[in-house]
Amino acid sequence: MTQLLMHCGEDEGEYMEVVSVWALVYMYALNVRSEKTVLPPFLWGEYRSGVLARPGRFQRRYRMSYDAFSQLCCWLEPTLRILHPYSSVHSDIVLHYTLWWLAGGGSYDDISAIAMMFVPTFFRYVNSGMTALLACEELAIKFPATRDEMKAQSEAFATKSLGGVLKGCIGSVDGWLCKIKTPTKREAGHVTSFFVLDIITATVFVYRRHPIIYLDLHRFQ
Repeated sequence: MTQLLMHCGEDEGEYMEVVSVWALVYMYALNVRSEKTVLPPFLWGEYRSGVLARPGRFQRRYRMSYDAFSQLCCWLEPTLRILHPYSSVHSDIVLHYTLWWLAGGGSYDDISAIAMMFVPTFFRYVNSGMTALLACEELAIKFPATRDEMKAQSEAFATKSLGGVLKGCIGSVDGWLCKIKTPTKREAGHVTSFFVLDIITATVFVYRRHPIIYLDLHRFQ
C-alpha cells in the first residue's frame, strides 16, 4: 500500500480515492472475520428421552444405568462449578460427552456433529469431565501404590474374570494409543494381524527375524 500511495504523487484527490478503497477492503475483511456460525443448543432432555425409550440402550451407550448416571452427575457438580464458574455448563451434558467418548468409543467428529457442537468445545467438556471424575471423593479413583494394594487389586480382578483366569492384573485401560506405520513391501511378510469385530479388537504381530507363516505359534509367542 505504501508503494501505491507513493505513485499517487501530489494529487490529493487520487490519494483520498486510494485510501477510501483500502478502508472499504479493511472493513469488509473485519466483517468476514466477525461472522460466526451459530449452532442450535443441544437438547439433552429430548435426547435422553429418546435413549431411554429403547430398553437397554442407555446401559449399552454409557455402561451404567440412568440412576447411576444421575447420581454421578450430582457428585461431579461441585467440581464443574469450580471449573466453569461463569458458564452454563451442565453436569449431565458434560458426563454425556465424557462417557460417550471414553466408554462408547465414538469419534469426536461424529459426537460433536450429533450434539451440534464445535470440536474444541467438545474436548473442553471432555477434559472437564475427566478432571471432575478424578477429583470426585466419592469415587476415590487411584492406582495401587504398595505391594499389598497391588495384590488385593489383582485378586479383585481375578474374581471378576471368567473362572478367575485374569491373574496379575492391577488395572485396565479402555483403549491404547499406539504409533504405527504401514509396512513396506519388504516388511510386509513379517507382519500379520487378525480382527474380532464383535468387541472391535485388532491385534498385530511383528516378527523381525523371519517372515511369518500362518498359524506359526512359536513366532507369535
